[in-house]
Amino acid sequence: MNKLKEFFIHQNLKWRYSNETTPLVARKSFKIGIGLAFITIGVFLIFFFKPAGTANASYQSVDTTPTKALKALKPADRTKKLTFILYRDDCKACQHVEKKLAGRIQKIRDDKQARIVITDLKKMDQQQLKTIQEKLPEIMVDQTKIPTPLVANLTIKKDGTIEVTQQSNTDNFTEIENVLNKAVKDN
Repeated sequence: MNKLKEFFIHQNLKWRYSNETTPLVARKSFKIGIGLAFITIGVFLIFFFKPAGTANASYQSVDTTPTKALKALKPADRTKKLTFILYRDDCKACQHVEKKLAGRIQKIRDDKQARIVITDLKKMDQQQLKTIQEKLPEIMVDQTKIPTPLVANLTIKKDGTIEVTQQSNTDNFTEIENVLNKAVKDN
């Protein structure tokens, strides 16, 4: 029994203090370092990487300037389809659907599934608001008010006429999602 004990102690001491085992220790240390690096990267990705359409989605992250939004309503060489979204920062219904809607818009844009223009009504001047009223009378409530949030699928024809094919002006996200899905399907 003593010989067996001495053998194990000798082997243990030989491994710990022998110069012959230095490369072995170095290889193990290198493997441990690589493993720790992978764990650190994994933890970083879990905590800091958020897929599109989640936590930080907001109207500001997907917003278009009013000038660009109105430019998108101009006629082109061919008929074009466009999803036009209007919101206001101070609108409770807009705030209710903000994260879901902005996230969905970002995902659609990233996948290039449909052309979407979104803009804040509060950033528009009186002339820009009048232009929207003239070009899109179908979206108006009481012929003077623009409802928000407004999600409308538009067909802009070569002659400049704009047809609203489908719209939602509620904070019911299911209804908004149906309008967005139709836009994706039609493109």
